[in-house]
Amino acid sequence: MKDTILSFKVEAEFKETLEEFAKKENRSVSNYVQTVLMDHINQKKKNNLLNEEQNILLNKAVVAFMEKFIAENSSESLSVKPKKLSSKTSTKKKTG
Repeated sequence: MKDTILSFKVEAEFKETLEEFAKKENRSVSNYVQTVLMDHINQKKKNNLLNEEQNILLNKAVVAFMEKFIAENSSESLSVKPKKLSSKTSTKKKTG
């Protein structure tokens, strides 16, 4: 049930354009404006949902890539030993 009124000011030329478009679709101006706005809102919601779904898919792809990379390189990384620092690279002076 429609029980709320929404009103706003527009230029006279804009109102005439709305009336022309509404008449072509056999609608009242009010119904035409509501339909156009709802179509716009639904499209925005759809785009937002698509963006969220695309982000989820992208995140899953990144995780899958990382898991594969780690699995393929984990044996190599375990066999790599850190280099020992030589005494020349040490900044501490021995006393005594």
